[in-house]
Amino acid sequence: MSQNVLAYRRIPTADGRGGKCNIHFAKDAFEAVERLQNCAAIAIDISSFFESLDHEMLKTAWQGLLGVSRLPDDHFAVFRAITSYSFVDRQAVYERLGHYGPKRKSKDGKDIMGYLTPYKDVPKQLCTGKQFREKISGGPLGSIVKKNFKKHGIPQGSPMSDVLANIYMMNFDLQLKAAVEAAGGVYFRYSDDVFIVVPGGEIEAHVWIANCQAAIANFGAKLKIKEEKAVAHVFTKDPNGGLFCDRVHGTQGGNGLEYLGFRFDGKRVYLRDATLSNLYRKVAMAARRDANQAARRYPNRSAAELKASFDYDRLIARFGRVEDFAENSKDYTKWTFWTYAQKAAEVFAPKNKNILGQLRNHRKRIRARADLEIDRAVAGRTKRAEAKAESLTSAPPSI
Repeated sequence: MSQNVLAYRRIPTADGRGGKCNIHFAKDAFEAVERLQNCAAIAIDISSFFESLDHEMLKTAWQGLLGVSRLPDDHFAVFRAITSYSFVDRQAVYERLGHYGPKRKSKDGKDIMGYLTPYKDVPKQLCTGKQFREKISGGPLGSIVKKNFKKHGIPQGSPMSDVLANIYMMNFDLQLKAAVEAAGGVYFRYSDDVFIVVPGGEIEAHVWIANCQAAIANFGAKLKIKEEKAVAHVFTKDPNGGLFCDRVHGTQGGNGLEYLGFRFDGKRVYLRDATLSNLYRKVAMAARRDANQAARRYPNRSAAELKASFDYDRLIARFGRVEDFAENSKDYTKWTFWTYAQKAAEVFAPKNKNILGQLRNHRKRIRARADLEIDRAVAGRTKRAEAKAESLTSAPPSI
C-alpha cells in the first residue's frame, strides 16, 4: 500500500530527490483519471475521523501489526496515554495567562473580548511548569484541564496519533484497495479523505459511494461516511482532446474535480477556488490588523499619509512572491503561497499555465486590499471620534 496511503508518511518522489507532498498526490490522482479516461472519480470524507476511532479496535489493530495477543507494557503505556488523553481549550488558556480577555465595553456595558497580547506575539511556550500548575491545572480558579473518558477518540495533531490512525485503517485500506483494483481502478487515502477512480459512469459512482459506506461500518460505530460529504465526477473522452467532466453527486466541485487543494476539469489543472479564497481572507485579516495599528499609532495622519508610510513590502512578503524560490523550494517551512503555486506549476507541467494565471495580479490585489483597509481604519477612527465628541456635548452639565 506504499502508493495508496498518503498521509503521515514520507513517500519519495520518482527521482528520489525528495518526498512527495499534496501537490504530487493530486497529480497522481488526476493522472489516474487521464489513464482510465471513461471513468468515475469519487472523493469521500470520513466524518470526525480522529475523535471517532474506537479504542478496542485500535488496540486489536496494533496487536495484529505486532503479531501478539497482548500489547507489550511499553506499547500499552502509549496506548493508555493516547486514548485517555487530557486537553485544554486554547482560548481558555490564553485567558488564564492574561493574553486574552475584556478589551473594552460595548454600548450596553458588556465586555468585548479580544487578544490583550497581539496574537503573533503570544509566546509559543505559553508558560512555565509552575504557571501551569497555578493557573491551568489548579490554583484558586480551579483546573481547566479536561480528560477524555469516552471509549473512542485520540487527539488530533499528535505525531503518534497520525501513526495510529494509519494502523487503525490498514484493514480498511487493504479491503478497498483490493476491491477497487479488481474493478480496474485506483485507490488513495489521505487521512480522512478517500479517493477512488474506477472505470464506468454515474451508476458505478453511486455503487462505490455505497461500498465505502458499508465498508467503514465495520470499523467502529462512530466512523461514518456521510452521503452529503461524498462527491463524484464522471469523465468521458473528448474527441477534440482531453476529457469532459460532469459532476454526478454532491455539491462541491461544480467547475471540476477537486482534490487536495487543486481542481481538474478534464483538460487543465487549477488551484482550487476555496484555496484562493482562503488566501485572500488571510490577506484581508493581515492588512486590516496592520491598517488599524497604523491608524491608532498615528491618529493625526490622513489615509493618504498613512498609505505613503505603509510597509506594503512587508505585507506582500508574507503572501507574495519570494525571489529566492529555487533556494527555498525544498524547504516547505519557508514557502509562501507564491512559492507553493510555483512548485505546483513545476510539478503539473505542462498543465501549469492556468495556475500561475490565477495569480497574475497577486501583488496588486494585496496592495489594493491594504489601501481599502487603511481607508476603513481612518473612517472608523473618525466616526468614533465624532461619536465621542457628540456624547460629550450632549451630556448634562455637572452640578
